Amino acid sequence: MGRRINKGSGKKSASRPKLPDVSINKAWIYVMCIAAILAVSLWLGNQAMRSAEVTDIRVSGNYFTGEEEIINALEIETGTPLDSLSYLEVIERVESVPYIRRADLDVSAAGRMRINVTERQPGALLAGGDMDSYVDEDGVRLPVITGKSKDVPLLYLPASEVRADSVSGDAFEVLSEFMAAVRSDMLTYNTISEIGYDREEGVVALSEENTVRLVFGHENFERRIKNWRGFYTEIIPEKGMQNMRRVDLRFENQVVTRER
Repeated sequence: MGRRINKGSGKKSASRPKLPDVSINKAWIYVMCIAAILAVSLWLGNQAMRSAEVTDIRVSGNYFTGEEEIINALEIETGTPLDSLSYLEVIERVESVPYIRRADLDVSAAGRMRINVTERQPGALLAGGDMDSYVDEDGVRLPVITGKSKDVPLLYLPASEVRADSVSGDAFEVLSEFMAAVRSDMLTYNTISEIGYDREEGVVALSEENTVRLVFGHENFERRIKNWRGFYTEIIPEKGMQNMRRVDLRFENQVVTRER
């Protein structure tokens, strides 16, 4: 009897190759789509800015400085291509105007230009003949503008510290600290009429009422201004400013006076 032979016996069955898992993360697709949309939007915005022109210029935040003066400082006219502008240079030109401390610039794709400025504030009126002008706490000289005067104390400085557009020196360094401190206390600010510097006594002021000499020294102005406020509100009503000649505020926990 013959032996049946199975053709498949003795051979390994062929196996199909295993393909890699190529399942796609849908979240990643969304991220890529959003990134592409943003990139296209930025490109389109850039193209629009390149083809746009200045159509309108507006100024805000100014009081002492006229709008026309600021626009003239820009050196920009309507119709100027936006891509020809250096915005840093534009800001620097605006900030070169005496009263302008800071300028912020915003330009839309439609060509609308908005300039918002922060102005310097007069701290005192520089005394001395033809040198009359305001001075701010940084020592920048500011022109007196008709109709926009400020009620500020007179400031006396050595002539050597006064320049055409600014003031600086040892005396003004101390006085500027006092000016910064006194602006936060309106009672004191309103009770002094003149400010000067003495090498020995430091900051010396004259009171608005009866020109009493007030000595604030070289430092610790916040504390000494507080002492003057207390003295003015508590002692002066009792004794009267007209009876005072000198009030020395340099000492700790006491006010030394000289009466008439």
